[in-house]
Amino acid sequence: MKENGEHPMRFREQQIIIDDNFNNITLEVQANGNNTVYTVTNSLTLTKAIRNISIIGAFDIEINSLQKIGFSIAPIGDITIQASLLSQVSTLINTIAAKAYAIKTSIDLSLPEQTENSITIGLPEYTQFQSVSYATTELTKALSIISGIENYRSEINIQNFDSGSLWLEVCVAGSATVGFIGFIVKTAFSLVSQYRGLQMQKLSLKSMDDEVSEKNKLYKGLEDIYKYQVRQTLENALTNENKEIDSEDLNKLSKAVELIVPLLEQGATFAPASAQNPDIKAEFPAIEAMKALAPQKLIENTSKE
Repeated sequence: MKENGEHPMRFREQQIIIDDNFNNITLEVQANGNNTVYTVTNSLTLTKAIRNISIIGAFDIEINSLQKIGFSIAPIGDITIQASLLSQVSTLINTIAAKAYAIKTSIDLSLPEQTENSITIGLPEYTQFQSVSYATTELTKALSIISGIENYRSEINIQNFDSGSLWLEVCVAGSATVGFIGFIVKTAFSLVSQYRGLQMQKLSLKSMDDEVSEKNKLYKGLEDIYKYQVRQTLENALTNENKEIDSEDLNKLSKAVELIVPLLEQGATFAPASAQNPDIKAEFPAIEAMKALAPQKLIENTSKE
């Protein structure tokens, strides 16, 4: 665990980040004039790759050293390097690449092979056992609903579970089901702000002096409005994507969305396998966007009100 109390980044996340950026961690230069200055011809792809892998936290020394000698990892334009510094810059970038490769190799040997139809699910970074238990129960309910819908029926099996970093990997029968799960998660993600608004309204009601029976009526009214928003948002998304779902399955999927939204609100993440088809990957929300929700979470919820 990190010094600030946060859980370390999950191994599968590190693996994906390195896989996506490793090939761009290479220095390509072109000499200018009498070879006293060199222009980095791949400035944008190189610095973007370094920024992306920097969140792993293993490259701080090299990145700080680069920036001290004037090599910015967030350049406005092309980077130029004095000839006297070229060897030093090249060594630091090669060291970053070597470290990234070593981390990737270690993870590859430690984790089971990921199938194309795997989904990696990171649970919110809970500290209470009952919170983990509640989240896995809600997740199981949601995935059971989604995988039981006509045209997307599939068994869902646990492929791997890491209790230390609170992530699990599930495998489904086909890419169509993977994409549909991503679609439902993305729909749920779009409703997080409405869910947070509902929680704030509930907190406001709780502080009021009204009788319990009156509060319960107001609670129910707020819940009904939220559930209507969920159903309408889901129905519109299905229509926009030309996905034909009957009214009975729509009701079931609305419930699945309601189960997933609170998990996303507290920092849960869902990611398809790195080997998955790009079109299927696009069905999921961006992993960075899901992670960005975590710092805004309220409190750990172990039961619904």
